[in-house]
Amino acid sequence: MKLAHQWNFIEVKTLAIRELENLPIPPLQKIVLYQKYAIDRTLLKPALTALTIRDESLAIAEGREIGLETALDLAKAREMARARKSGNPRSPVNLAGAELDVVIKDIFHLPPPTGPDPARSSQPSTGRDNTQPNTQTNSHQCGFLSPALRSAELTSPA
Repeated sequence: MKLAHQWNFIEVKTLAIRELENLPIPPLQKIVLYQKYAIDRTLLKPALTALTIRDESLAIAEGREIGLETALDLAKAREMARARKSGNPRSPVNLAGAELDVVIKDIFHLPPPTGPDPARSSQPSTGRDNTQPNTQTNSHQCGFLSPALRSAELTSPA
């Protein structure tokens, strides 16, 4: 398949695809393989359906393998497949408050709070952060800013 794709041997690639379709390839590996070699996406319907209806959601490693766009489309398909038949494609949110907080902390691996809850602070807010940044632990070291923004942040007057 690799060489047929690389050298654009259409007949050989067609034969390889026909043979692949007869093999019991796990859905995730099939999606990765078909994406890698630009094979007709319509042939992925059984694999996509299997991942849509399986009980477990995609693991992070699986999402990385199939790519962001496919992982998000799959998440959307899973949500729609589990939605009620009321015509609303979104499933209802069944958690709130502390239960929802626990889920968010677990899924996103958030550490427990270390200080007072800023949302419950009794001090009036001015809408600005008046604290001086610690130049050794600035946010640009976390990798969230592009190099251009980092440069502008470092050269702008305080």
